[in-house]
Amino acid sequence: MKKYNIIGLTYNDITSNDLYQNIKKQDTEDDWTYYYSNEELKRNMDYFIESNKYFNSKFIEYKIAAYDVSFNREKILNDIVNSL
Repeated sequence: MKKYNIIGLTYNDITSNDLYQNIKKQDTEDDWTYYYSNEELKRNMDYFIESNKYFNSKFIEYKIAAYDVSFNREKILNDIVNSL
């Protein structure tokens, strides 16, 4: 019996602008991005995307279930929860 399910959630196939818009749409005071200025966030979008691609490759390498939430984020998250 498994005690834990480890999954990876990444943005792999998204533009910098779309990621920025997604972050701003979802941001709450509980999110670390909430405290970044708009300019800081925009400046770091390419870095965030490249980091997500790197982590996705590691999830695959270590056989960790990975989900790209670039699009249909809510549906993907709901599907994950329903599969647990």
